Amino acid sequence: MNYILGLDLGSASLGWAVLECTEVDGSLQPTRIERTGVRIFEAGVEGDIEQGRDASRAAKRREARQPRRQNWRTQQRKRKLFRLLQQHGLLPASEKDDAISRKAVFDQLDKELTEKHITEGDHTAHQHLPYLLRMLASGAKVKPFELGRAIYSLAQRRGFLSNRKADTDEKEDGVVKASISELGGQIAGRTIAQTFVEDISPDHEDPGRQRIRQRYTAREMFHDEFNRIRKQQQPHFDLADNDWDTVYKTIFFQRPLKSQRHRIGRCEIDGGQRCLDALDVFQQFRIWHAVQNLRLADAYSLGRDGRLTLEEQQKIVDALQTQATMTWGKVVTLLGLKRGTKFTIQEWNTKGLTGHRTNSAMMHVFGDEWLDRPLEERDAITKEVVYFRKPSAMRKRGQEAWGLSEEQAALLPSTRLEEAHARHSAATLAIFVERMSRGEDYSTIRKDITGKDDSEPLDQLPPLSKAGLDITNPAVIRGLTELRKVVNELVRQYGKPIGIRIELSRSLKNSRDKRIKLHKDNEDRRKRREKAIEGILKQIPGRYSGNDIEKWLLAEECGWHCPYTGRPISPSTLLGSQPQFDIEHIFPRRYLDNSFSNKTLCYHEFNRNVKKNQTAFDACSGLDSWDEILQRVNNFDGPVAALKRKRFLTAAKEIPDGFTSKHLNDNRYNAVVAKKYVAMLYGGLSDADGSQRVFAVTGGHTALLRREWGLNSILSGTEEKTRDDHRHHAVDAVVIALTDPARIQALVNAAELAEKKASRRFYEAVQDPWPKFSSKVADSINEIVVSHRPTRTLPGALHAESIYSKPHIDKDGNTNHRIRKHITKLSATELKKDKIVDPAIRDLVKAKLKELGESNPAKAFAEEKNHPFLTAKDGRKIPIHKVRVFADKKPRAIAKNERQRYVASGKDSNFASMIYAVVDKDGHEIKWEHKVITRLEAHERKTRNRTVNGEKVLLPDPTDFNDDKKRVFKFALCKNDTVMLEGPDGDDVICRIQKISQAEIQLCPLATPSVQGKARSKWNQIQSIDNLRKWNLRTVLISPTGIEHR
Repeated sequence: MNYILGLDLGSASLGWAVLECTEVDGSLQPTRIERTGVRIFEAGVEGDIEQGRDASRAAKRREARQPRRQNWRTQQRKRKLFRLLQQHGLLPASEKDDAISRKAVFDQLDKELTEKHITEGDHTAHQHLPYLLRMLASGAKVKPFELGRAIYSLAQRRGFLSNRKADTDEKEDGVVKASISELGGQIAGRTIAQTFVEDISPDHEDPGRQRIRQRYTAREMFHDEFNRIRKQQQPHFDLADNDWDTVYKTIFFQRPLKSQRHRIGRCEIDGGQRCLDALDVFQQFRIWHAVQNLRLADAYSLGRDGRLTLEEQQKIVDALQTQATMTWGKVVTLLGLKRGTKFTIQEWNTKGLTGHRTNSAMMHVFGDEWLDRPLEERDAITKEVVYFRKPSAMRKRGQEAWGLSEEQAALLPSTRLEEAHARHSAATLAIFVERMSRGEDYSTIRKDITGKDDSEPLDQLPPLSKAGLDITNPAVIRGLTELRKVVNELVRQYGKPIGIRIELSRSLKNSRDKRIKLHKDNEDRRKRREKAIEGILKQIPGRYSGNDIEKWLLAEECGWHCPYTGRPISPSTLLGSQPQFDIEHIFPRRYLDNSFSNKTLCYHEFNRNVKKNQTAFDACSGLDSWDEILQRVNNFDGPVAALKRKRFLTAAKEIPDGFTSKHLNDNRYNAVVAKKYVAMLYGGLSDADGSQRVFAVTGGHTALLRREWGLNSILSGTEEKTRDDHRHHAVDAVVIALTDPARIQALVNAAELAEKKASRRFYEAVQDPWPKFSSKVADSINEIVVSHRPTRTLPGALHAESIYSKPHIDKDGNTNHRIRKHITKLSATELKKDKIVDPAIRDLVKAKLKELGESNPAKAFAEEKNHPFLTAKDGRKIPIHKVRVFADKKPRAIAKNERQRYVASGKDSNFASMIYAVVDKDGHEIKWEHKVITRLEAHERKTRNRTVNGEKVLLPDPTDFNDDKKRVFKFALCKNDTVMLEGPDGDDVICRIQKISQAEIQLCPLATPSVQGKARSKWNQIQSIDNLRKWNLRTVLISPTGIEHR
């Protein structure tokens, strides 16, 4: 069968449509819907993708894994040092060296040393005993155990070591270094221990003025203190230099970061390794690319073309060679343009042009002689500065190899160069830079050097890992993986399509920065619309429409004056029963831009008699009032004012060819990658005959065609699109499959006809692709069985992050656990039920709330100055920031010995529901019961069953129940599993598992995103598991294309 495949790919969904093609007027055209479907899956990232707050799931696991590794390494370091000091007689002997044994040794040793060195009753000095011992060891001979205790203290907290590769928070890094610098000034030749002991001494003018724990220290300070102790004690102990070196390495060794160079991607043009951003060739490429894209916003008023000449471009490029950035004002001055001249890019980039950041940073170290060095040497130095590991080694390298002074070399470790990588290799970038400097633009050069893709066509799409595509975005990887499953299954059923048209959602094709900007723009737009509604209702109470809101916003943008005639606009002449101002399209409707950025207001007679179906420039540039019109347009105030000014100065002949057909070619990176992936079925975007088979459409037209063909009402019953039904993705896929140049031209014709008729609708009727089109689409949509990707993977949170106390038994014999909470996290229920453990603390918290007149702890204690406090015997006020409360949950113990801790299950940590049938002695089922297992329990089962072939987790376990009932394991249910059961009316229905807990199982129709609130019922909210037996529940497998396998 000849067919076209339409694909609507989102971050968590894939809609698809198979449209059969027959020959019409000598060419194959879609004439019938064969089948449609939807595949739903969890996004490959966590967080809100639309708002740009998404993050890789691996990132969260990595952030949790890093502290675990650090803790393990810390324990290993302490254990190794403990054994080493015992071997040299510097610590008491013990049978074991685990954390519990070490603590017992030090508790006894500290008790003995306290009696010797600390005055009885001096609790502060007792807490800082290790610092006192270190101070003594650096100044005079001490006993062996005193020396061992002092050295061990150095390993417990060994100071901050700058690791620039891992520094991601420059603000926090600056705070740390500023604090270290301040402490360094206070030390003034002393050791850290001596400084701290003297600061807390009763003889100090302000004892205890600063807690030791809140002071940042540097690793070098500990190195210095160790060396002083070694120098002082070495003559008195029988430790060889090698022994001291071993102790030093044990305390201070820090493994270098693992190299990530193997993760650098490949250039899509020549296959070489991508170029480091800090290298000169990329810096030059970025400058030229940005400069070539500059366009003057008010070129017409300047009497010139909007593009810069090659000489002007070269002038900016030369100036940027030594600057990290150049403001727009400086660019205008450099070019000799009149003050206030703007570039179109300033609409979204207000900071200016990015220059040669590497030269700017390195000249701060090397001075002007940096540019006198050969380019090869500069690039070599740049690489070393980017990849260096040890600051001391970098300073030494700067002095010995590059001839820097001590002051210059000291600047090298803090010099930040760009560590990311470009999309192209250095060799490819060199070609671009050389040709750009001659005036050629990026797209022309790229098209010239890429050539044709001659790869062999494939029968099936390969896994992404074998596709040779450079994709790092987890959301795109997940989306394309699910696309592969669907496309391959369709190819097996129908053969290869004759064409594929694919559209990516904004969440996939836009970068994070772009998504953040779009979300911000949407929020700003929402606020402006709300303000407009308030203004309209003040003028016309009880009435407003979407058209009214748009008119109001346009009036505010143009200062309540018609930009064409200068006539004043009032609310009554704008929105009254006989409005005098039309919404007017700056570029005529035939260009298919019905967005706010292409609209303004126009006095109705001028619009219909003068402006007509022309661009603003073509209609008005010959009028005597043209300069006045431009002056009014220059006064526009709004987020897209600059773009509108540019459009007023654009003649129809200057509008790029293919302005409307741009809808058929989405060139954003992820869209191009998706297009290349599916094009592997044909050996490239074009087949052996040169016919392009795969198109990535932009999507701007999809909503227009869907509305004009009446497809919105299929699911919503109205003219507005609904997102409360997954099947809307399939409706979009039908439209995408039908998007071709002919369809775009049909929209152009409909828009022109509407303009000629002065219709208020943007389009006149657009002809249906074939008779009864809307009803045929509806029939296909209603037959869809939505396919959901099951959630059966084990990776995920094993439990909530909170750690609970060991079990406590109260006076009534009840067991309970406690947990520490910040007082802002206390709930009203915890306060009402007296959940705070300590009665004295509880009373102080309640009294403070009463004093503040606020019952909500989060608001009352938002500022620390409002926190309650305890008054000590000596009159000191001890603030209360955290309290212990009785836990409502029943945590369980994990790990053993010193690592044992108590945790509770957290959000989404339930893994499966194990369904059992309780049977009588004859094996007849009496009822069903279930046991929910968490991810933690699932991992434990996997470990226990590691020798079992096949399934190792979802197996019956005798520990699931603690009674003597005879049970038979039926099956396991996981989130997003598909099941069939009798519905409320007795007919079989297919649902998915939305949520699992021991209290209930929530069912959800396949086409519904989620069941919430009033949509919950006794039928879909299963609280009695035996109802599943009564309703004859059985599991169903739905293939990626929606085919049932029972």
